[in-house]
Amino acid sequence: MKIYAYPESVSVGDTIHLQAYGYTTQGERVNALSQWELVGDIGGLSYDLKNYTSVLSDSGSSCIFRATKTGMGVVIARKGELSARLTITVTE
Repeated sequence: MKIYAYPESVSVGDTIHLQAYGYTTQGERVNALSQWELVGDIGGLSYDLKNYTSVLSDSGSSCIFRATKTGMGVVIARKGELSARLTITVTE
């Protein structure tokens, strides 16, 4: 499982589109419906660009991160026993 982020760098006030992928035994990439979590006080996650929070308990294959403070945090996508992590650094 892997998290794809676009763009990869972010400043306060910016957003990043996050996508979770898994791979079949044949190596084909497929969307991974995941639960999302942000560890670190650098912003929030949302599916609808309105309600930002540190945990999205409903499953989705993608979400949006909005940066609100400088610093470093980790986004985690979980699907069952699988998980992927992505470190995000927010600058001014």
